[in-house]
Amino acid sequence: MARVAGHSDGQVFFARIESMRGIAALMVALFHVGQAQWSGDFGTARYLINANPTTDALTLLFYAMANGQGAVIAFFVISGFVLSHALGRVESPRANSAIRFAVARVFRIYPAATVTTTIFVIAYFTMSKHLPGADFSSESIVGNYLLTAPNINGVMWTLKAELLAVPVIMAGFWLGRRVGAGALLVVLLGLGIMQSTAWWTRTPSILYGYGVFFPFVVGIFAYFVGRGMVERMAVRVGFLLFAGAGLVMLFARALIYTKWMILIESLAAGVVVAFLAYGQLGLAGRLFDNRAARFFGRISYSFYLLHPLTLLVIWNMPEQIGKLVIVGVPRLVVVAGLFLASIVAVAPIAWLMYRYVERPGVAFGRWFKDRLRSGAQLQAAR
Repeated sequence: MARVAGHSDGQVFFARIESMRGIAALMVALFHVGQAQWSGDFGTARYLINANPTTDALTLLFYAMANGQGAVIAFFVISGFVLSHALGRVESPRANSAIRFAVARVFRIYPAATVTTTIFVIAYFTMSKHLPGADFSSESIVGNYLLTAPNINGVMWTLKAELLAVPVIMAGFWLGRRVGAGALLVVLLGLGIMQSTAWWTRTPSILYGYGVFFPFVVGIFAYFVGRGMVERMAVRVGFLLFAGAGLVMLFARALIYTKWMILIESLAAGVVVAFLAYGQLGLAGRLFDNRAARFFGRISYSFYLLHPLTLLVIWNMPEQIGKLVIVGVPRLVVVAGLFLASIVAVAPIAWLMYRYVERPGVAFGRWFKDRLRSGAQLQAAR
């Protein structure tokens, strides 16, 4: 059975889902390392990994293991699922409970994001290091601290999406609680229909128009129907469904990329999340219980934010990488070496930020949320 624990404040903790988050963070890092370029004898810069993933089996496997876009979709599905559990502890959908939920999200996201932005600003002004397209004007720096214009560390656009999704998650959860999971199916259908319209692609949003909200709603839906679906299913059938959904998450984008990919990957991630939370998966489940997966799951948020620090180096050394390629070192081997070096460099820093920034931020947010609850209860008693 999936390992499920409870914190002192009553929040449900899904260990295997945390491990999935860590694996997804590593996939994003591998994806970015694969975007490094190398220069040949004539100075022409080329990507380490071919744009066409079907050129050979090894490259296809790389694209599966480095499906960074799909990993981000999985992050959003996990957020919808886990945050629905957090909202499930609220007795009634009142305004003050919504405020407390939003406060908790702010203190979960902003402390590590603020420290990360500061690190990148220091790197720029002291070492002239920056990622392509980064804007270090004073207006841009303020926008990055506020997460309104995350264009210094590119991965932080997902934090803007997480903040924009807060009202969506609250509304979706309370719709599911009051009306039922069928109402969420209607919402998903509507988002799917929007995906097929030209208006969708013209919306000034951050990922496929408003499609960025689809995976969050899938996560909410998995919260409402996941346990019942998994517990009613035969173990063997459940394992096959879990394995199939996992393969879709890994390989679909490399093999059959379409405008529907965000929908396909969201639904597959929803199935995987439900089985990791409630399923009996045998050896496959235990893969998510090992110490390495748990460690990277624990530091996944900080690791995700900080891994682009190594890209400041990797993306700016095409000549050095080119020398390795020219002498015959396979490009996948070069990518693997750079990826391992990135992990070794970033993981200790990510652990420190998890320990001394993330956890205190969450603790303070919980304290502040409790103060708001106490104030609301005192006001109601008057």
